[in-house]
Amino acid sequence: MTYTPRPYKETRKTQNSFIREFSQNTRQEDLLWHKDRKDRIIRIIKSDGWKLQLAEGLPFPLLEGKNYFIPSHSWHRVVRGNGHLKILIQEKDKMKITESQLRKIVRQEILREAGWSHLSGRFDGPDEMSRDFGAAGSAAASQAREAGLDSQVDELISSLIDKRSKDLGGVSAAAAARDLIARLQNLVNTYGM
Repeated sequence: MTYTPRPYKETRKTQNSFIREFSQNTRQEDLLWHKDRKDRIIRIIKSDGWKLQLAEGLPFPLLEGKNYFIPSHSWHRVVRGNGHLKILIQEKDKMKITESQLRKIVRQEILREAGWSHLSGRFDGPDEMSRDFGAAGSAAASQAREAGLDSQVDELISSLIDKRSKDLGGVSAAAAARDLIARLQNLVNTYGM
């Protein structure tokens, strides 16, 4: 197999953006199907009949001045036109957070939905309820532990985080969340927090 140089000239503008220029002499067989690691927004600076083809779709014209979004890890290619193609590519970094950060965000949202938004910044479980809210918090914490609410919150969070479905007793994560929120609201009403 012979190495073919890239069919474009590239000029880096910033860390996440660059300009690519394809010549009118580019051979169509050099314009390969490929995937990119990051989401990209493509702005068409100059196009003379060039097209973009996404996986399982027909090629469509690249119009000057328009933006096109190409999701990361999706198959695509350009189809040669009559003249030059000049594009600005902006790569988008995906937001990265740890699983513990995601768990905290989901827990806070569950508390907010249950009417406990005043707790969301400082509540990580029943022990924190006792510490921060004295006797009422202690009673609510005890009730939450007995009812298994804290472990249900963790189980629900795990099922929402994991792409694979966890067994929630044959109930969807959304239904489990609604049930859990209703039970938390009952605790709020019972202990006046």
